[in-house]
Amino acid sequence: MYFRDNALHFSRGAQTLDEVMELLRNVSDVISANFPTIPVIPSLGNHDFVPKDEARTNYSEPYGRIADIWKTWIGDDRQMELFKKGGYFSRRVGESGKLLVLSVNTILYYIHNHINLGLTDPAGQFTWMEKQLEMARREGLKVIVTGHVMPGLRIPGLEHLFHPDFSRRYADIMTDFSDVIVASHYGHEHAEVFKLLRRENSPLDAAVPVFSAMSIAPMARALKPGQPKYPLQPSVRLVEFDRATAHHLNYRQFYTNLTQSNLNNYTNWVELYNFRDTYGVPDMSVASLRDIFRRMVSAQSLTINNNTINNNNSTSTCCSSNDAGHTLSPASPVLATGQVVNPLSSFCRHILGPMGPAECPLVDQAEIWCGGQISDLSGARQCVQFYLLAHSGQATTPSGKQN
Repeated sequence: MYFRDNALHFSRGAQTLDEVMELLRNVSDVISANFPTIPVIPSLGNHDFVPKDEARTNYSEPYGRIADIWKTWIGDDRQMELFKKGGYFSRRVGESGKLLVLSVNTILYYIHNHINLGLTDPAGQFTWMEKQLEMARREGLKVIVTGHVMPGLRIPGLEHLFHPDFSRRYADIMTDFSDVIVASHYGHEHAEVFKLLRRENSPLDAAVPVFSAMSIAPMARALKPGQPKYPLQPSVRLVEFDRATAHHLNYRQFYTNLTQSNLNNYTNWVELYNFRDTYGVPDMSVASLRDIFRRMVSAQSLTINNNTINNNNSTSTCCSSNDAGHTLSPASPVLATGQVVNPLSSFCRHILGPMGPAECPLVDQAEIWCGGQISDLSGARQCVQFYLLAHSGQATTPSGKQN
């Protein structure tokens, strides 16, 4: 999966469309030359458009020009026509033909793209997604969804990544077909993030795993605006999955030290971490992600159940869930010293790669835990307030009275 955005991250108007297309063609040619027999599923990024972020509908530029460059990856004439219409397509992969990958143009819904406001279904992509997923369910297929900008809230930060109406529709569709969607993968954030996507007021069971990976392009990034920036090293991710069922088993994140690579004139890829061992779970499923979030706050006994966040006898109606509360109990990773590693510490330590922060501030921890399970902004913000109170030993009732 190739999440695009190879164009330089300049301000609006700094690059022409011809320059962006040249960069796209150059990088695509390199990938094709090095992986000639491996299916490549690309997705459009916000910097693939000129002006940036402005993904339009219905056969607008640059869809036609990019379709010609990616023709061998997109596939048949029907998929080419869909891509020229709105920058999206699907492809069956694997020998069994039982795995369907949807490449979604999430820039149509991106919070900084104001072109499509007022439309209910830009480029007809929502309708297309529903039809593809209905077909997958009918034919017994499993589905991987991929795009550039991930849905839900940015974590940490709790900012909308899609316009709210589009975000709700996207989450509704994904949740309705959570029985056939095994996982979804995105880029854009230049950060190691995972979370659960579900509609408002839905059970935590009816969710889809969301994963975002760091980028191959080096840059400086802060956890949130106003915080220190950290240099990101070029990174790639290897996802391990069952070829028969598409069940996601594990991923391994690799990086290269750019300074050393330049000095040695040789790129040495080093494994930063692997998901399963780092978080003490058997796979990348919804159940595993739920268990990770549960263990992030095990010392504070915080849980999300029945539309509430609970801390012992104190309750806040902050959250959108009718979950009855499943539990898994694999042991958290243990260091050689015998210290149990809290998965929230691991999340913070890896989010910006090997040169990122050693830990997150408490507010960021709260936003990761809440935004990782709640897609509704107001609910996530209420959750953060209760989380902070619980961690300060001042848990409150919904009325605000201390216990």
